[in-house]
Amino acid sequence: MKQELMNQPVIQADETALKVNRDGRSTGSTSYMWVYMTGEHDSGGHKVILYD
Repeated sequence: MKQELMNQPVIQADETALKVNRDGRSTGSTSYMWVYMTGEHDSGGHKVILYD
């Protein structure tokens, strides 16, 4: 999916900060989620959406 995404002429991206509740780190630590989406439909008529 990432390779298909990188082959597109337009990519949209969003960075969202999240507060950690429980994952081994101290409560309230900041984590990040990045979401990428193609700006154009691929040859099959679908969009690629990738969460990282």
